[in-house]
Amino acid sequence: MSKNILQVWRLWAFGVTAALWLGGCHGFAGIGINSKKVVGQPSTSGSALMATWSNGQAIKEYQDFLATGKQEIEMKPDGPSIIVTGDTKIMTPLVRAMVNLGGGEDVVIPMATLDLPESLAGRTEYPIYIAVPPPNLAEFLENLPDDWMARRADMVFFSGGPHCGCIEPVLKKFGYARDTMSQVLVGGFTMPENDMGKPRDISCKIGLDSMGLDKWAGECGACGKWAGAFHERLYKYDIRCRTGFYREWRRWMWERALFDGAFNLVGGVREEPVNLAEVAMYYDNEVSDMAW
Repeated sequence: MSKNILQVWRLWAFGVTAALWLGGCHGFAGIGINSKKVVGQPSTSGSALMATWSNGQAIKEYQDFLATGKQEIEMKPDGPSIIVTGDTKIMTPLVRAMVNLGGGEDVVIPMATLDLPESLAGRTEYPIYIAVPPPNLAEFLENLPDDWMARRADMVFFSGGPHCGCIEPVLKKFGYARDTMSQVLVGGFTMPENDMGKPRDISCKIGLDSMGLDKWAGECGACGKWAGAFHERLYKYDIRCRTGFYREWRRWMWERALFDGAFNLVGGVREEPVNLAEVAMYYDNEVSDMAW
């Protein structure tokens, strides 16, 4: 085993565990974001199966899902929406991407806004995309005005990739990580560096699944009340987006968080800087060993 690989394993417990499970919601940055390749197959070892069956959380989540009585995903249409940002003077890549994917009628507001519009383009019900930078999310949720509290069911939260990271610890703290909330997983499209660019799909087909259907990696995902609206917004630009119930979306989110952490860690400890595409091309075995 090479010296670099040993360094990866030494840093694994601290780097990935701390970043993903103890609130690593500041995103991952520093070594590029232009990778499409996802490698590795899940292990079927006895220890892995034992770990799965000994965790009662999965059973509890499935029982909660059955209690909702829902059989199909609610697919509300896209339309004019509110996009909440930390500062309207600074267009983050996520805010810029959401504006460019919209129909030109979205309203961008700072998180300090007290009152929400009663209607947008005649709609009294509309998505409120919370594109607040992850480091400011806890402060935003802790100081929500009464007008916002009444519209919590319409809020849509972002996770995944270097711009959104893993925000589940923050959402759990305030009671927002549950079936009734809308959450979307980004990272499956490019985020333009200027106002003119349109996001592009960067998911990739990696073979066939057990049913003989195309199997994709790097897709976006959405759950909750406004899953259909987000799906439609991306579909217009040929960007793939899965929709599912919260328990399914949560699995997609943690898979993405794991690979975000592993890819960045493998690239970050090398003597020569490498980006994510190079990690996928030359160091996929190291990532696969860490993931599975």
